[in-house]
Amino acid sequence: CLETHGGLTGTMPSCLALMKRLGHPNVQIGYDPANIRFYEGASPLENLKELTPVIGHVHAKDHIGGKDSNNFPTVGKGEVAYGEIIDTLIKSGYDGCISVERASADTTEQRAQELKDAYKFLSGLVDRS
Repeated sequence: CLETHGGLTGTMPSCLALMKRLGHPNVQIGYDPANIRFYEGASPLENLKELTPVIGHVHAKDHIGGKDSNNFPTVGKGEVAYGEIIDTLIKSGYDGCISVERASADTTEQRAQELKDAYKFLSGLVDRS
């Protein structure tokens, strides 16, 4: 999977163009909606339905602010529209993994709690869809 990390995979339209150009079934997108906001200041929802067939993995982390804002709170406590993203992914046929990518608290116990909170938040979204 090629992660959404700026450049050729910085926005949803650029990911679509790259996947079309590569045209290989073993190359997919590692979709990270927070990266799309952070690196490009773009919407992680734009063209998501069209991109879903070539998404091989989803990284869940949250983000606050626009491009280059280094503010990544616990999943569910930021500005990434995970409710709409999860609904769109599921309705568009995505049935792969969603992994929590980041826990940034100071202690092991706090990071463990962040991961539990993120799991609970994401599970609730998946269960309702």
